Amino acid sequence: MKRMLVVLVFMLMFLSSKFALAADSEFKERLEPLCGVEVNNGSLSFIATQCGYTERKSFRLEVVKNGENQELKIFRVREDLGKMLPQRERYTVPVAEVNLDPNKPVLIMNPIIGNEMLIHISKKAAVKKEEAVKKEETVQNTAEVNVVNNEVDKSAAAATAEVKVQHKVQAPVQNKTKSKKSTKKQND
Repeated sequence: MKRMLVVLVFMLMFLSSKFALAADSEFKERLEPLCGVEVNNGSLSFIATQCGYTERKSFRLEVVKNGENQELKIFRVREDLGKMLPQRERYTVPVAEVNLDPNKPVLIMNPIIGNEMLIHISKKAAVKKEEAVKKEETVQNTAEVNVVNNEVDKSAAAATAEVKVQHKVQAPVQNKTKSKKSTKKQND
């Protein structure tokens, strides 16, 4: 009974890690194009697009202090797979949560696009570009493997040819000795 329980626990751990890795490998976090940003009354508000499945947890905010300036980057960490038309949505975060000083200048590092449809189109284009780069890398890796395989095939073919040549050279020598012996027997 204990053995079955241990096996079950390991299976669950394996499956959960497999699904977590699959989810992570499918979506790569990236800077989110925004429709606007506002720092006001101790809170940071940003406007992003959503298609039905975006929430505050879909974003990661990063503030880098650079002397008097602060650089703000907003990353999307979860993809919105909704089928709705893109809509603007305001998300608000307390400035204390992201360690942002509202009295200092803030540099927004995200692209700002006014039209939510253009944001949706640019996201699709970015995804297609990433897929094309991955496909090109795969093709290059496959080509490199094919070149290595061809070199291995050529060296194997050359080695086989050498072995055949050695056998051909040795075979007539053996035949000549046999033929000399057979001629001696015939003469006796």
